[in-house]
Amino acid sequence: MNTARRSRHAARNYVTSSLCAGVTLLVGLFTTPCLLEWLGDETWGSYRILLNLLFHLGAVELGLAASLMPVMAGAVGQADQDVERAAVAMGIRRYWRVALWTLFAGVIVMVALPVLVPVPAAALPSLQLAFLIMLSTAILAPTAAIRIYCEASQRTDIVTLVLTCQGVVTAVLGLWLARVGWGITGQAMAYLMAMTASAGFWLLWLERKQPKLAFVFWRTAEDETQNRRVSQYHRPSLVLSLCGRLSLTVDALLVGIFLGPAAVAMFAVTSRLFEVAQSQLQNVASASWAGFANLYAAGQHQEFNRRLIEVTRLVLILSGVFWCRWLVIANPSCSCGLVRTSLPDSGLC
Repeated sequence: MNTARRSRHAARNYVTSSLCAGVTLLVGLFTTPCLLEWLGDETWGSYRILLNLLFHLGAVELGLAASLMPVMAGAVGQADQDVERAAVAMGIRRYWRVALWTLFAGVIVMVALPVLVPVPAAALPSLQLAFLIMLSTAILAPTAAIRIYCEASQRTDIVTLVLTCQGVVTAVLGLWLARVGWGITGQAMAYLMAMTASAGFWLLWLERKQPKLAFVFWRTAEDETQNRRVSQYHRPSLVLSLCGRLSLTVDALLVGIFLGPAAVAMFAVTSRLFEVAQSQLQNVASASWAGFANLYAAGQHQEFNRRLIEVTRLVLILSGVFWCRWLVIANPSCSCGLVRTSLPDSGLC
């Protein structure tokens, strides 16, 4: 893949991610007030805690996703269908094990739900039912390998569109089910239906790229070199995965345990703006990582280093601009501040 094509793919991926982030934000602005009104702060906050628990259950993959990414990108870079087929089959097999471990861990978490989600005794059965419904999506875990294959093919735009559609479907179905009085069980059903539709799309996409692989993956010969590379990347990938999970959602779990589900609802709403800004910075790396992997696999190490420095510099500049802009807007001690808040004087302006 030449430099111009890699750059086009990266630009398309980033633009798609930014547009989809805007769509997600607009949908959230419309649906969140309605959900809070129809479900109540405690029920909606409990649902957000369940989402965070499922996210943390993903840690049982032990960094598998990050380990598979460079392996699949290298396979795509070789432009050999058999090598790609072996890599995807290996990923599907490994994710089936992840699905089994996730179900096992989920049963343990379910026992601890009364502590993790402190709700009245009358609401506990519906909470446990909702968690079981959402936990059943663990059987869809193997489609994560297909999504990684799509990203490795520098089609992050497709991944972003699918995830956005999944989020919109979840929001719309959840809104309707909340309106008709299904409560937290309805939110779990909306999540399950959206995840199932997303998994169906990935199976269809794989059928087009690698016909019948989804049904005969266990008979596809393994590539020992690919297996060794996945094992080689295991430890750093595990550390990266754990750090990412702890930094993203552990705060909501702590808020739920100490302050209750109702406080999680307020926390989720007020932190949304920061999450959107952070996602835009992360989109730079998400849009370009497959191109970097292809460069490295092709042995173009000098070009790889040069591009890596350029992208790192861009991310640092954008993050600096964002935080400076936020201080100007939000800090009450800034004479140039556009919005006055009750935040204490930080002394930074």
